[in-house]
Amino acid sequence: MTGKNKFEILVVDDTPEVLEMTIHALKKAQYKVTGVSSGEECLQQISKNKPDILLLDVMLPDILGTEITRIIKQNPALASIFIILLSSLKTSTDAVANGLEEGADGYITRPVNNRELIARIDAACRLVEAERKITKATKKYELLFSAMKESVLFIEPVKNEANEFIDFKITDANPSARTLLNIKDTHITGKFVSEIFGDTIQSMNEILIGLTKSSNCNSTEFYNNALQKYFTITLYPSDSMHFALSILDISDRKHAEELINQKNEILNNAVAEKDKFFSIIAHDLKSPFNSILGFSELLSEVIEEKNYEQVKAYSDIINKSSKRAMELLQNLMEWAQAKTGRISFNPMVLKLRPLVDDIIELYSDIANQKHIKVTAGIDSNLVIFADKSMINTVLRNLISNALKFTYPNGAINILGKENIENVQISVTDTGVGIDKIQIDKMFRLGESITTYGTKDEKGTGLGLILCKEFIEKHGGEIWIESEPEVGSTFYFNIPKI
Repeated sequence: MTGKNKFEILVVDDTPEVLEMTIHALKKAQYKVTGVSSGEECLQQISKNKPDILLLDVMLPDILGTEITRIIKQNPALASIFIILLSSLKTSTDAVANGLEEGADGYITRPVNNRELIARIDAACRLVEAERKITKATKKYELLFSAMKESVLFIEPVKNEANEFIDFKITDANPSARTLLNIKDTHITGKFVSEIFGDTIQSMNEILIGLTKSSNCNSTEFYNNALQKYFTITLYPSDSMHFALSILDISDRKHAEELINQKNEILNNAVAEKDKFFSIIAHDLKSPFNSILGFSELLSEVIEEKNYEQVKAYSDIINKSSKRAMELLQNLMEWAQAKTGRISFNPMVLKLRPLVDDIIELYSDIANQKHIKVTAGIDSNLVIFADKSMINTVLRNLISNALKFTYPNGAINILGKENIENVQISVTDTGVGIDKIQIDKMFRLGESITTYGTKDEKGTGLGLILCKEFIEKHGGEIWIESEPEVGSTFYFNIPKI
C-alpha cells in the first residue's frame, strides 16, 4: 500500500516492551506513529492531535479501552477515528464485545506477528481512505445541492393499497427550490407534491406518474396557475422508489418567444436576400456564353464567306454551348431552391468518371483557346454516393477556376482515389497559385474577393463558397494546397456509404 505516511496512528499499551515493538513495526512500515501507555495520556494526546487510527489496549490500568471508545465515539469531532482494540488471550470476550458495541471498528488478538499487524493496519487505512473520499464527496454534494441555481426536489412515491402511485412525498429540497416555489416554510421535508404545486392545468401527480413509467430521465413543461409561471420539470430515477425532480422556471423564455419570432422573421428575410443574391450569381454561365458570343461573331464572318462547312461546325458549337449553359442555369436554380428549402438532398450511387468527363467536355472550348491540357486520372469503376446536381456544381466550379487561373500551355489534372472511409477527389493546375492569406479567406462568405484569371477572366470567389456548402452537406471536407506561381490543388472528399 502506498502513501502510508499520510496516516497517523496512535498506539496505547501499558506494557512498555509491547508498545515499543508495535511502534517500531509500524514505523518500519512507513506509518506516522505516536505511542502512550495510559488511558489518560490517550485522551490528552487525542485532544491535541486527532489520529486516523487508534490501536487501543482493552485492559488499561486507569481507564478501560471500552470506556475510551465510548468517550471518543460520542464526540462528533472525534467519532471518525478508526479504533482497533488490542486484546489478549486472557481478555474476556465480553470486554471485546463491549468495545465493539461502543463503536470500535475492529480488534486484534495478541500475540500477533508483524506481518499480520501491518496487513490489518493496511486494511484499516483503506477503510479510512474510503471514508475520507465519501466524506469529501458528501461535502461536495451538500455544497453543490445548496448552492446550485437549479431547483431540485428529492421525492418518493406514495402508493395506495393497490400498489398504485397516488402522490409523492418530498424528502429534501435545495434553497433554490424553496425560493422558486415561494415556500417560506423551511420544513418542506415530508410534505406532498400535491400540497406544493396546487392548481395546475394538469395534476402534478398525473404528470409525475407519467414520467415514472420510463427508466430514463424524462422532461415536460407545464403552467402553474397559482404561481403564474411556466416550468420545465425533469424526473431522474435512481430506482423505483427514489427520484430527483429538477424544476426550471421558463416563464422568461415563454414571454421572449414572441420577440424571438420577430427576430427570426428579420433573420429569415436577411437569409432570403442572401439566397436571392447567390441565386443570380451566374458566373458559372460566363464561360459557355463567351463561347456562344465568340462563335456567333465567327459565324457571321463565315456566312458572308459562304463557308458552309464552318457554319455548321460553329453552329454545332453554339448549340452545344447553349445546352450546357441551360443546364448550368437549371442547376443554379435548383441550388437556390435548396437554399430556400424547396428542394431535397438526394444522394445516390454515381460513377465519378462520366461526371468529370462531361465537365471537361463542357469547358473544352476554353481549354483549347488557352492551349491547356486537361486530363482525368480516375478509374472508370470508381463510384461516389452523392447528390448529382451538387457534385456537378462542385466539379464545374473547381475545373472552371483551374482553367481561369492556369497559364496558356499549362495543364490541369483531375484525380480520384478511394480511401477506407471516403473517396478523395482533387483538381490540380499549373496556374498562378494562391498565397496563404488568400487561402484562409477563400471559403468564408464575408471574405469573398474578386480575382482575375490569366486572361482577365473575372472570378468572385463565390463558387468556392457554394462548393464548401455542398461538400459539407454530404458530410465531407474541402481544402486547398497551393504555392504562388507554381499552381494549386483543390481537394474534397465524400464519405462512403
